Amino acid sequence: MGRCWMVLASVSEGEPGLRATFNGVANGFRFVSLDFEEAGWDAIVNISPLSSLASLELADASAMKQIFSSRSHYPKPLELPVYQQLASFGRNLVVSEGEEWKRYRRISGPAFGERNIRLVFTETVKIVNSLFEDVWKNSETIVLDHAPDLTLELSLLVIGSAGFGRPISWSSQQEEFKTTLNRVSGGLMLKLVLNNLQLSQWAPRWVERGVEGVVDWVIDLVRGAGTSETRKTHGTSTKQVRQAFRDFDHSMREMIDARRSGGGVAYDGKGMGTGRDDLFNLLLDANEAYQDGGLEKEEDGVQGGKLTDEELIGNVFMFLLAGHETTAYTFSWVLAMLALYPEEQEALYQHIKEVIPDGRDPTYEDIPSLTRVLAVIYEALRMFSTGAVRKTCEEDTVVTVSNIHGQTRIVPIPKGTEIVMNSFGVHYNPRYWPNPNTFDPSRFLSSSPQGDYPRDAFIPFAAGARSCIGRKFSETESIAFVTLLVGKYRIELKDDEEFKLRGESFEEKQRRILRGFQGISLVPYRIPLVLRRREG
Repeated sequence: MGRCWMVLASVSEGEPGLRATFNGVANGFRFVSLDFEEAGWDAIVNISPLSSLASLELADASAMKQIFSSRSHYPKPLELPVYQQLASFGRNLVVSEGEEWKRYRRISGPAFGERNIRLVFTETVKIVNSLFEDVWKNSETIVLDHAPDLTLELSLLVIGSAGFGRPISWSSQQEEFKTTLNRVSGGLMLKLVLNNLQLSQWAPRWVERGVEGVVDWVIDLVRGAGTSETRKTHGTSTKQVRQAFRDFDHSMREMIDARRSGGGVAYDGKGMGTGRDDLFNLLLDANEAYQDGGLEKEEDGVQGGKLTDEELIGNVFMFLLAGHETTAYTFSWVLAMLALYPEEQEALYQHIKEVIPDGRDPTYEDIPSLTRVLAVIYEALRMFSTGAVRKTCEEDTVVTVSNIHGQTRIVPIPKGTEIVMNSFGVHYNPRYWPNPNTFDPSRFLSSSPQGDYPRDAFIPFAAGARSCIGRKFSETESIAFVTLLVGKYRIELKDDEEFKLRGESFEEKQRRILRGFQGISLVPYRIPLVLRRREG
């Protein structure tokens, strides 16, 4: 790594434009590509003053495509603490490479087929309608002090039903399972927030333990701005998180044993079960149907064959994490942007009425027609994505990067260098996205004057062979939720008297509402909303 530091630093110093930035404690991610703008190129070198670590950070779509397209030459840096934390319950798709990753992907893939995606849509429609009728009682006005108070709960209910085959209503009696899922998901969020502080790079372990005690309250912030409702539903402590991790492991093992002992599941011998269509059940189906394919035993001892119970739980845990936190916060950002841009919300509403003129519930078959709904979701993902995808260079190589003037240059990358695909950098790069700070869903419509959107510059689900396996799950849930909510309610920002008296401008309001911090995904500080029922 010392050689990487010297080579990259010398490159950044010796060539105008490509420069080094020095990241200290809790530097975090930025909403916009300021570092790249200041550098003048779509590549910068990050150097930590607290260690010998150096990395090359990219916001160039062509260079990123080169990295994403060669999985074997650019594996994940699995030794990083963040990946160790994501293996809390066992090895899984996210924290694996090589033949181990291929095996996980081969077994998990069938579980994310159309059977489950249809169930995701059906269950989301059912859950949202229950919200309207049973919780909100079809009220004219709904006040949300913080959008994640709603979206975290909604996403959890969808995961419970379509993910685990355990329907949880809004007034569910299954509080133990519901609470365990909440605390496990929030607990890992806390771990990743602590990881962003980079304590392990500069502080002894006893300091890290002390900080854990001090930051119990951070979980409340992470799970949603500390409103009373959020604290009651999602608040927890590190002690409760540890217990929740044990409870989750126990629950998963019980569910595996129950399904194997006959819990209504039959196997057809072709990788598809004849029982329920939830993700957990389909993963067990696929695992039972998977035949040892003669995979050679790897040097690290990984054996080709069916998943062990620990591997099953590890992968289920990752699906829970991705399906809950990331989707919930995407929902929150969508609502925030529709409230800030009422003209875009009106265009979306008119589109929904055009596709579903009789006011009925959307169906799975309507999805291809709901193009503007998906465009709104994509634009929110462009503006508020997960931050970065990290890779390691396995051998000395080069990449070609560009600047806004169309000039190119070759950057040497030494073996062992960490390469960071910065989603904020590429998503706010004006070479690909004109006026990148403006919420403009039409970028993703085929009727856009710019034509098809630049797919290589859109990486909220990563790209290449290692792109997110749950993308369709998330998109389908999002389309159902946004279609139903916008079709029934107008979304507005809740005006705080303090800011009204100040005469807050639109730009000031946007900066206030769109503040967030990096956890597993980009987490909003506070999004206060008012929902007003539409006439008719």
